[in-house]
Amino acid sequence: MASSLRTLTVLGYILVGVLLIACLYVAQAIFIPIAVAIFIAFLLSPLVTRLEHWRLPRTAAVIVSVTLAALALVGVVWLLTAQFQTLMKELPNHTQNLEAKIKSIQRMNQGLPTERLTQLLDELMGEAPPDEKSAPEKGAGVEKGTDEKPTPVVVKPHRPSMLAWLASILPAVAGSLGRGGLAIVLALFILLSRGDMRNRLLRLAGHGRIPLTTKVVEDSGQRISRFLVMQLIVNTGFGVALALGLAALGVKYAVLWGFLAALLRYIPYVGVWIAALGPVLLSLALSDGWTQPLLVLGLFLLLEVLAFNLVEPIYYGQNIGVSAMALLVMAAFWAFLWGPIGMVLSSPLTVCLVVLGKYVPGLRFLDVLFGETAPLDPKRSFYQRLLARDRDEALELARARVQESSAEEVYENLFIPALNFLRRDRAARRVSRDDEQAALQLLREVDAELQGGASPAGVSEENWPRRARRR
Repeated sequence: MASSLRTLTVLGYILVGVLLIACLYVAQAIFIPIAVAIFIAFLLSPLVTRLEHWRLPRTAAVIVSVTLAALALVGVVWLLTAQFQTLMKELPNHTQNLEAKIKSIQRMNQGLPTERLTQLLDELMGEAPPDEKSAPEKGAGVEKGTDEKPTPVVVKPHRPSMLAWLASILPAVAGSLGRGGLAIVLALFILLSRGDMRNRLLRLAGHGRIPLTTKVVEDSGQRISRFLVMQLIVNTGFGVALALGLAALGVKYAVLWGFLAALLRYIPYVGVWIAALGPVLLSLALSDGWTQPLLVLGLFLLLEVLAFNLVEPIYYGQNIGVSAMALLVMAAFWAFLWGPIGMVLSSPLTVCLVVLGKYVPGLRFLDVLFGETAPLDPKRSFYQRLLARDRDEALELARARVQESSAEEVYENLFIPALNFLRRDRAARRVSRDDEQAALQLLREVDAELQGGASPAGVSEENWPRRARRR
């Protein structure tokens, strides 16, 4: 009965999760502006708090913050639009240079196995080289015995008028502007009614859960806001450094590429390399040699290594509480649900889920799945490796424990708990006799390997097994 009830509970959770994901996908026109509004509200919350500390009223602080953010966004969009239009006008003038580089790559490919492979594939597909294709016979299409020449037919492409083009893009532009305006209005109201929303959450949680709810609201709000602000600072610094570096290398439209890199860097791990395609291809089209494209690629690599290994640990702390695998998986998940905007918002949304899973008991599985904390403590992980008969990883765990602590703690914190777990599971018939014997044999091998290696400080190879037997 208990197992059936547990199965029904799990199935209920799965059904609720599937329905929630379906709602997020179907009603994305509603949820995307809400998510963007929350994102903006968390970003502007520290600025609003700072203005309030300067004796500015809440309404005035919110209006000033939103106005400054809107003006900055409009200025950046105007500058980028001007650079993008100039780029589109200039690119057709450099097609010959790009074609020359493509031909040079093709010449480099001659004589390589890839060329022979391409020819073999063409033969298998029945495609003849261009020079071997039969040309149309002279006079084809003309009846025999007649001297009439075929009348050439010229097909002129139909170019849509400007009004038709505007009519085709107007719905998409209007929809984007409407969602953007809705997000800004929602962010404005979220910032204005921040205290009221907090009190409503406390009322819903009940008077008996006020301490826990207060901790959840305050800690999650501060942690998410700090993460988003630090992420904005790091990505903006990356974009500025990249723009300066590209300008020093002579790459045109450096401001455009810097902004795109700062924006695409919200996509974890792969966004920065997507942003690198634009300046690398542009340098290929505009430069005469290969030096500038390689320098541009090296600049991206240098800045990303410095940001990932030096800047981010300083600004984010040791970690943001989310594992690297979770960031990649959730980026793909939110991209599937909401497209490009989902990829940009994937990191903040994942951090929000992990924070909720840390404090809400019903959502604890989110912290286990996506959090960076170890899901198993060392003694249970060591016992699990013994049951899996994984000698290498069990020995690695034991050696790591030896380096961190004394020999007595290794036996007390790894070996003895593993034996207790094994005895308990054997008594409950959760472990077979063969598995028990294999785990014991593997434990002896790990012990013997530790004795044959470097002895821990203060413990000789002779008294190591004797101490273990006494315990």
